[in-house]
Amino acid sequence: MAVLASSSSTVQLVWDAPGFTPNRYEWELTDHAGGDNLTDSSAAFAVDRDFDGLKSGTRYTIDLYACRDSACDKRSGPITIDVVTEAERWVKHEGAVIPDEPNARQPYAMVYGEEAGPELAGKLVLYYDPGPGSTWGSGLRTALSTGSVSRDASSVVGLVPVPDAGLLDPNTPADLFSEIGTVSAVPLAATSTVRLIADGGGPLFSMDSGDLLAGQDFHTGTRTVCDLPGHYEADGACPATPILQADGAHLHQGRVMWRQQSNWLWDQAAGTSMTFEVLCGGEQGTGIATYDGETWTAEGDAACPIHFPAMADPSPVHTGLANYKLYFREGDSLKVLYASGGRTGDVNTLDLGDWESMDQARDVTIDELPTDFSVLWPAADAELQVIYGDGADGLGMWVLENP
Repeated sequence: MAVLASSSSTVQLVWDAPGFTPNRYEWELTDHAGGDNLTDSSAAFAVDRDFDGLKSGTRYTIDLYACRDSACDKRSGPITIDVVTEAERWVKHEGAVIPDEPNARQPYAMVYGEEAGPELAGKLVLYYDPGPGSTWGSGLRTALSTGSVSRDASSVVGLVPVPDAGLLDPNTPADLFSEIGTVSAVPLAATSTVRLIADGGGPLFSMDSGDLLAGQDFHTGTRTVCDLPGHYEADGACPATPILQADGAHLHQGRVMWRQQSNWLWDQAAGTSMTFEVLCGGEQGTGIATYDGETWTAEGDAACPIHFPAMADPSPVHTGLANYKLYFREGDSLKVLYASGGRTGDVNTLDLGDWESMDQARDVTIDELPTDFSVLWPAADAELQVIYGDGADGLGMWVLENP
């Protein structure tokens, strides 16, 4: 048995047929990083097999058995091979993300599903801060792809700003924030609206869209830009609601994790997890909060809820079933670690024990380290994976070279 080809998440094996006609082949795959061990089968006539959905930079032992009967009580083997998947390699795409916004920063992207309507379904929407010096002003704006996304990276650059809706930093501090920091957007199944999760110097807060699943306008009345301190009060025209706070800590970059590749709408199920960055008393790291169906609660120390020390800019991405990757910065490096729902509890929820430990994080090769980034699978599969982030020359997009 030999490796014919491999990437950061796939291995293709070939083997010689045995000296008899097997009923079928059976496989056992052992994950040496501590993940689930897998079993599967191949047809009797097969002489090659692709394994996908593997973890990058990870050693696997693969055993092949040739079954002599239908129950595989009698079998030959195993033939055993050890393989190590490649480390991820990311390269910066040459196309401008938003040609008309040279100062754009702090991006978050999602792709509209069919429930958003025929004009938006299949398009990518990017949430971003136009940045200092912008004619718009600092705050939040959205930009759209010119057509439906595909597995071609050129379909998710060249975005066009939405001209008539968004948020501006209040000219005097609102109750919850003095500026709008990083954001993420979560489309809600129950209300057919988009929930914005943002930070502004202390707690994480949320705002719900006034234009349903378009998620571009957060004014409850006529479509417009929210720009006054009073707009963001609880009874204002663009009400902001605190959802997670820790005394004396700055919470940043909240990212809700749900099975996004299966359904772009979040069902607000109890047990959903959210990652967020924590700055408190000179410490920096990443925390995890759990949703109980109504409220978010941070795991660990209430005053400084750091679960992963020294982890900055956490950005999770759903990879299928109950599995996730979590990208982050550690010093001057980009890294990734993995979680598999059900390892320590309910398969439908992501518990703390489902995560790998920090010392298992893999190094990621990237030609320029971005900050305040978000990771997306635009076509809802692994073939095209992109990172939007702040680079040395402004907002950029990176593409995974060896998915």
